[in-house]
Amino acid sequence: SVADLIVAMGLPALVVARPGLGTINHTLLTIKQAQSVGIRVLGTIINGCADQPDLAERTNPQAIERYSGLPVLGLLPCLTGVDLENRRLDGLAESIARFVQVEKLLEA
Repeated sequence: SVADLIVAMGLPALVVARPGLGTINHTLLTIKQAQSVGIRVLGTIINGCADQPDLAERTNPQAIERYSGLPVLGLLPCLTGVDLENRRLDGLAESIARFVQVEKLLEA
Protein backbone atom coordinates (compact mmCIF):
# COMPACT_ATOMS: atom_id res chain seq x y z
CA SER A 1 0.00 0.00 0.00
CA VAL A 2 1.02 3.64 -0.20
CA ALA A 3 1.26 3.68 3.60
CA ASP A 4 3.67 0.73 3.49
CA LEU A 5 5.80 2.54 0.90
CA ILE A 6 5.90 5.73 3.00
CA VAL A 7 6.93 3.73 6.09
CA ALA A 8 9.55 1.74 4.16
CA MET A 9 11.06 4.93 2.79
CA GLY A 10 10.96 6.65 6.17
CA LEU A 11 9.15 9.68 4.75
CA PRO A 12 6.79 12.08 6.50
CA ALA A 13 3.42 12.82 4.93
CA LEU A 14 1.10 15.71 4.20
CA VAL A 15 -2.63 15.10 4.13
CA VAL A 16 -4.38 16.91 1.29
CA ALA A 17 -8.06 17.41 2.04
CA ARG A 18 -11.07 18.87 0.29
CA PRO A 19 -12.60 22.00 1.80
CA GLY A 20 -16.29 21.15 2.16
CA LEU A 21 -18.69 19.49 4.53
CA GLY A 22 -17.43 16.13 5.81
CA THR A 23 -13.76 16.89 5.48
CA ILE A 24 -13.11 17.05 9.23
CA ASN A 25 -14.06 13.40 9.65
CA HIS A 26 -12.19 12.21 6.55
CA THR A 27 -9.08 14.19 7.41
CA LEU A 28 -8.94 13.09 11.05
CA LEU A 29 -9.42 9.44 10.06
CA THR A 30 -6.64 9.71 7.48
CA ILE A 31 -4.26 11.31 9.97
CA LYS A 32 -5.05 8.74 12.67
CA GLN A 33 -4.58 5.81 10.27
CA ALA A 34 -1.29 7.17 8.99
CA GLN A 35 -0.01 7.71 12.51
CA SER A 36 -1.15 4.24 13.60
CA VAL A 37 1.18 2.62 11.05
CA GLY A 38 4.10 4.82 12.03
CA ILE A 39 3.88 7.66 9.53
CA ARG A 40 4.83 11.10 10.82
CA VAL A 41 2.18 13.48 9.51
CA LEU A 42 3.43 17.06 9.11
CA GLY A 43 0.01 18.66 8.68
CA THR A 44 -2.82 19.22 6.26
CA ILE A 45 -3.27 21.24 3.10
CA ILE A 46 -6.83 22.01 2.06
CA ASN A 47 -7.18 21.99 -1.71
CA GLY A 48 -9.83 23.52 -3.94
CA CYS A 49 -11.06 26.33 -1.70
CA ALA A 50 -13.84 28.48 -3.11
CA ASP A 51 -13.57 32.24 -3.61
CA GLN A 52 -16.68 32.62 -1.44
CA PRO A 53 -16.31 29.86 1.19
CA ASP A 54 -19.39 28.58 3.00
CA LEU A 55 -19.55 28.06 6.77
CA ALA A 56 -17.96 24.59 6.64
CA GLU A 57 -15.08 25.81 4.48
CA ARG A 58 -14.45 28.76 6.80
CA THR A 59 -14.42 26.69 9.99
CA ASN A 60 -12.92 23.35 8.90
CA PRO A 61 -9.25 24.44 9.10
CA GLN A 62 -9.52 25.47 12.75
CA ALA A 63 -11.43 22.31 13.67
CA ILE A 64 -8.88 20.09 11.91
CA GLU A 65 -6.04 21.81 13.76
CA ARG A 66 -7.83 21.59 17.10
CA TYR A 67 -8.79 17.91 16.85
CA SER A 68 -5.66 16.62 15.12
CA GLY A 69 -3.10 18.73 16.96
CA LEU A 70 -1.43 19.35 13.60
CA PRO A 71 -1.27 22.55 11.58
CA VAL A 72 -3.23 23.32 8.45
CA LEU A 73 -0.30 24.46 6.33
CA GLY A 74 -2.20 25.95 3.45
CA LEU A 75 -5.50 26.68 1.77
CA LEU A 76 -5.13 26.25 -1.98
CA PRO A 77 -7.76 27.82 -4.22
CA CYS A 78 -9.50 25.92 -6.99
CA LEU A 79 -7.07 26.02 -9.92
CA THR A 80 -8.78 25.81 -13.29
CA GLY A 81 -5.40 25.47 -15.04
CA VAL A 82 -4.64 22.15 -13.36
CA ASP A 83 -5.75 19.10 -15.33
CA LEU A 84 -3.87 15.94 -14.38
CA GLU A 85 -5.41 13.86 -17.17
CA ASN A 86 -3.91 16.21 -19.75
CA ARG A 87 -0.76 16.89 -17.69
CA ARG A 88 -1.47 20.59 -17.25
CA LEU A 89 -0.23 22.18 -14.03
CA ASP A 90 -0.80 25.85 -14.88
CA GLY A 91 -0.46 27.96 -11.74
CA LEU A 92 0.19 25.10 -9.33
CA ALA A 93 3.75 26.03 -8.32
CA GLU A 94 2.81 29.68 -7.94
CA SER A 95 -0.20 28.82 -5.77
CA ILE A 96 1.85 26.55 -3.53
CA ALA A 97 4.43 29.30 -3.09
CA ARG A 98 1.69 31.82 -2.30
CA PHE A 99 -0.74 29.82 -0.17
CA VAL A 100 1.27 27.05 1.56
CA GLN A 101 3.42 27.76 4.61
CA VAL A 102 6.50 26.12 3.11
CA GLU A 103 8.76 27.44 5.89
CA LYS A 104 6.79 25.36 8.43
CA LEU A 105 7.35 22.27 6.30
CA LEU A 106 11.08 22.92 6.25
CA GLU A 107 11.12 23.25 10.04
CA ALA A 108 9.42 19.88 10.59
